[in-house]
Formats: sequence, structure tokens, C-alpha cells
Amino acid sequence: MANYKTMFDEMIKDGLTPTARHYVPFVEAFTQRGDLMGAFSCLEEMQRSGVVRERNIDVHTALVRACTGQDSQQLQDKVLEIFREFRAYRDPLTNDTLEAIKTWFDRYM
Repeated sequence: MANYKTMFDEMIKDGLTPTARHYVPFVEAFTQRGDLMGAFSCLEEMQRSGVVRERNIDVHTALVRACTGQDSQQLQDKVLEIFREFRAYRDPLTNDTLEAIKTWFDRYM
């Protein structure tokens, strides 16, 4: 999965600009495999690449769900950062996202 960086580097060399849409399948694949730190790493790479203005609430919702029940302070901190981004970007939250947030808070607070 680390090859996603190589693929995006090649896209840039060819004059193409990766968008959030290109990163989403990789974040989802990491999440499905249970590699949550890999998913967050890919998400952070997406933000560093300059596509941060393209928000994808579904990816963030999937990460919140995947982190619910995990006993890792690092993952909890990452989820709290997602919540801060929701507020900072004033993302319109879907009912699905709100349910994931509620479930996360019910588990940890």
C-alpha cells in the first residue's frame, strides 16, 4: 500500500494533480485492512499535497467508525483532530457521520 506515494509522484511528474478522489480508495483500503495508522498517514499525505480543500466526509466517517473501540491514545487523538477539522471547515455532517461521532463519544466519554 505504500506504493500510493509512488503513483502520486508519477502523476505529478506527468503534469496531473492528484485530488482527494484519488486518495479515497487508499484510505478506505487501509481502513478495511485494519491498518488505521496507514489510513491516517495516507490522509495526512493528501492534506500535505494541497488537496485539503477537497473534503470527503465519508472517508472521515469511516475512520471515526474504525477507531471506535480501539484502545490507542494515538488513534483517539487522531479522531479528535478529525472533529477539530469538522469544526474548522464547517463541514456539513450527514446523519451517518453524526451517528459515528455519537458512537465514538459514547465509547470514550
